[in-house]
Amino acid sequence: MKKLVATGALMAFTTMFAMAQDAQKGAAPNAQGSQAKQTTPNSGRPQMSPAERQKMMAEHQTKYIVSRFKLDEKQSKKIMEANTNFMKGMDELRASGKMADIKEREKVEAVRDAEYKKIMSEDQYKQYEATKRRPIPGPGQNAGGGKPMNAMDPAVPRPEPKH
Repeated sequence: MKKLVATGALMAFTTMFAMAQDAQKGAAPNAQGSQAKQTTPNSGRPQMSPAERQKMMAEHQTKYIVSRFKLDEKQSKKIMEANTNFMKGMDELRASGKMADIKEREKVEAVRDAEYKKIMSEDQYKQYEATKRRPIPGPGQNAGGGKPMNAMDPAVPRPEPKH
């Protein structure tokens, strides 16, 4: 009986300690005294503010465009500005609830494309137009353009297992 009571008390104490740690995780100041960042549900990654997300995505798109279409430093800076404006426009659509409206998104994209046309040479812009409908890979995605193989697709040939 004593073992049962001791085990129950130990389990209750452990549970309370774990719950207290979870409750403090989002609001406890870190070593520098600032608030800890909130994490996104189910991912554990820090949640970015809209401005941080805009900057990260604009930088990523700019790096991709600069490397893909071989832009110079002057063009790179202007493309970064165009991408920053584009990301702000997309965040405005997201905040207003109009993100699902394709026509609204296409308006924001048209403004960005008009800026690209002013910045890029004629050949660079033609190349951009030819590849535009392919989405730019996001951070950590396959930049090679390859399609992942679907393991459940019976049409995909598979090697015979070796015994």
